[in-house]
Amino acid sequence: MKARNEIVTAKSGAQVEIGTIELGGREFSALGSVIDESSGVIVGYPTLPDDRGYVLTTWDGKTIGKLTITGYARGFHRTPLTCWALTHNGRRYHGRNAGTLMVLRLRTGR
Repeated sequence: MKARNEIVTAKSGAQVEIGTIELGGREFSALGSVIDESSGVIVGYPTLPDDRGYVLTTWDGKTIGKLTITGYARGFHRTPLTCWALTHNGRRYHGRNAGTLMVLRLRTGR
C-alpha cells in the first residue's frame, strides 16, 4: 500500500491537507488536517508521541502544536469524550473527540 499527502492553500488562506492511499491499484483520497485561522478552525489528529505530552498532528504525522486535556465529557449515547485545548499563533482553540488518533476539530472562542 502506498500513501502520500498534499497540502494546498485555499483562496481563504486556509492550509488544507489531502491524504491519498493506493490499494489494489486504485487511489482513495480524503481530507486530512486543516488550519483555517480566518474561520477559527483547526482540524488534526491528537497523538501521544512520548512522555512529554499530547500533540496535534497532520494526517502524515507532522506536529501542528501541543495539546492539553482540559476535561472529559459524555457524547451521543454516553460515549466518553476527551476535551482538548491548543494555542496556535496566540489564539486558543477548544474541541472534543473520542480520544487519540481520532479526528479532532478545534474552534476558537471568538
